[in-house]
Amino acid sequence: MSRRLLVFLTVLLLAGCAYQDMPSAPEPTGPAPEPVPSGVLYGRVLRQDGRAATRSTVQAYQVSDEDTVRTGFAMFSLGLFCLVPGFCPSPVPAKVGDGGRFAFPAEKIKPVKHITVTARHAAEDGQLAGAEVAVSLEHDPGTQQRVPDLRYWEPPVRVDGSGDRVTVSWPELPGGAEYALWTLAERGQPQPTGVTTRSTRAVLDLRPYEDQPTAVIVVASAKNFLYRAGSVALPAGSVPPSRGAGCLVGDAGKALVRAVSPCALTDGDLTTNAEVRTPCPDAASACPQPTRHRICVDLATARSVSLVVYRTPFLSDGTIVELSTDGKRFRSVGHTAREAASDDVQVTRISPPITARLACVRNDRFGFAGSVLDEISVW
Repeated sequence: MSRRLLVFLTVLLLAGCAYQDMPSAPEPTGPAPEPVPSGVLYGRVLRQDGRAATRSTVQAYQVSDEDTVRTGFAMFSLGLFCLVPGFCPSPVPAKVGDGGRFAFPAEKIKPVKHITVTARHAAEDGQLAGAEVAVSLEHDPGTQQRVPDLRYWEPPVRVDGSGDRVTVSWPELPGGAEYALWTLAERGQPQPTGVTTRSTRAVLDLRPYEDQPTAVIVVASAKNFLYRAGSVALPAGSVPPSRGAGCLVGDAGKALVRAVSPCALTDGDLTTNAEVRTPCPDAASACPQPTRHRICVDLATARSVSLVVYRTPFLSDGTIVELSTDGKRFRSVGHTAREAASDDVQVTRISPPITARLACVRNDRFGFAGSVLDEISVW
């Protein structure tokens, strides 16, 4: 992913941390809206066909030199640090009036060098999110400045296929662009899939989404603009072979212990934290459960494993995914990454696939005592 696209995705989709040293934005086209006497930054927002987009939310993100230093790490991490209150610049809203015109009050605009202005259209029927557009421009403090027209990109996005993979295709943005696929769950925030391309089609793996209602979003980066098409629903992903499998728990250097059946981490409930318990030797007395650092899903027989997904709302620093054929020798595989529709989903891809019977999640620093994980899915 290019640096420009990384920054724009941060601004538009997660929290608004903008990019320093962007080239000047192109001159606006078409009839100029009347300047607002109290507005120092003004413009208009339009649908793709040129109609006024009055059902839009317009905001400005102002980046000072101090903000640039503080938000550098936030941009590099796709804006996750911008979720911390007060860490990144707060957006300034502008009211959208007749003709799609908007203006930011003079007292709200700081004398900064760089400003990013974003517009988000209300979702249409069947969409989880409407179209968005953002532009980054050099700011000339103390003057009335027109923002380039914020014109949405609203292409017909096609999703073809079913099962584990689908092909997503769309018309080219005039002038060419770099594209990325993001996904969005009903109650989540847009998340990167890791798919970027200069083509107008891409293949998307549905397995990390299983049977969750999920939509795909096509994002296009061109010059100083970022465009996000409205979301399009995806078909349901496939059920993992691990569904209903038994679980084992243990620690490094110690034998695994089979957990009480059925295992709550393979039951298909993807949003409920569940504790994996071992049998109590004395059912008549209290049976405290020791902290375990390894939890494994038993696939019953050795099979080819290419993907392990675990879900947790808690921090996963230091957590690794392992595969084993015998429960004695374990192999650490892949790198965990967020690439599904929720921050809670951790995806580990194994290429080429490895034959294994057990797929495990291990953390030597933090144990899995109590309700920590929601689900472990293995394909």
